[in-house]
Amino acid sequence: MAELTDLVVDLIEIDCSCVDGNRVWFVGKTFNYLFCMDISEKIIEIVERLPGEQLIGYRSYSNIVKYKNQIILIPGYADKILIYDAAARIFREIEVKIQGKHVFYVFVGIEHDKLYLMDYEDARIVIIDLDKRCIASCRKIETSEPVNLIYSKPILQKGNIYIPLCEGNKIIIYQISDDVFRECLLESVASGYSNIIYDGIFFWLIGFAGEIVKWDSETMKIVQNISLPKDFKEFIIAGNDKIVKWYSYEEDRIRNYRFCWDCDFDGKYIWILPALSDSILCVDKDTGVLQIIELPNENEDTYTMQGREGYKFSFMGIDEERYIRIYSHKNRVIYCVDNTTTQYSVEKWSMKDASLREFLDDYWNEPRSESLKENLGFFLESVLFK
Repeated sequence: MAELTDLVVDLIEIDCSCVDGNRVWFVGKTFNYLFCMDISEKIIEIVERLPGEQLIGYRSYSNIVKYKNQIILIPGYADKILIYDAAARIFREIEVKIQGKHVFYVFVGIEHDKLYLMDYEDARIVIIDLDKRCIASCRKIETSEPVNLIYSKPILQKGNIYIPLCEGNKIIIYQISDDVFRECLLESVASGYSNIIYDGIFFWLIGFAGEIVKWDSETMKIVQNISLPKDFKEFIIAGNDKIVKWYSYEEDRIRNYRFCWDCDFDGKYIWILPALSDSILCVDKDTGVLQIIELPNENEDTYTMQGREGYKFSFMGIDEERYIRIYSHKNRVIYCVDNTTTQYSVEKWSMKDASLREFLDDYWNEPRSESLKENLGFFLESVLFK
């Protein structure tokens, strides 16, 4: 097996993933493959190269979900949905270009064989019929005034789509069965919300500036407000030179990015991945107690952020409702947090040699500059044949 070092970690840089029993499916952030990890054996393999895509393509797919026996890839900069049948080992495609225009979709949810996506640029919900493999309909999001949805991450729950707004304390609720939009104004100190998650009873909203709110959708009332500690550390990336500046949470500064990159729920804790911090957060759903888990060697400066986007971590999924796996884009490692202790470990994985050989063959056959081929080929051969 090849160890995950140097350029090999670039090959498998994880952008989005989903847990499927003892496996984790994921797509690469740069290289267009579908990968699979065996959780028990700690082994990664290339499943298939993504059809219709060049070998290298930045964020071609922005989300991946399992539905029934299918692995569904949600397009980022690609122009189609891919559905992978693991038993037959084939891809099926759903064309999602609208009026010849490229759309970066946000995953909302799946219900009754309908896949719901949000087109934030044109402010509409796109509904995909998974049986017929086509766009069933598009629904313009109705609001009392124009809204910016670029940082909004909606959720589908109980027949409704809940869309948090980053500007103003509102949630847009789309009642699917009645085909009706309504606005809910929240009485909160927050200045807008980017993320929303459901714990089975209440919704949790993460504010654009870091506020955390527990919300009852039945009464439309805030149940609890949770504040970050004043000494919580985060940073901003300023100017064309992308200068990194660190602040404590209580210090004043201009926010040019959302606080939360992603959030998830394991049955006990709400897990929050701050976009620009060296720590992750978890909140007990019953008590509201917040814990900060600082991760090792995750401090950033202007040099370490060069060539990277403004987010630190990605969720890999939750295993057995206990183990939360998180991928570090700085250190290219996988943290595994045990929610019974909130202690973490750094997991070591290896990749099948056959998968690296497949990649090497693909790379040599891809139209690329000879110098890049030589550099990459030399490295991979040294890994494969050492």
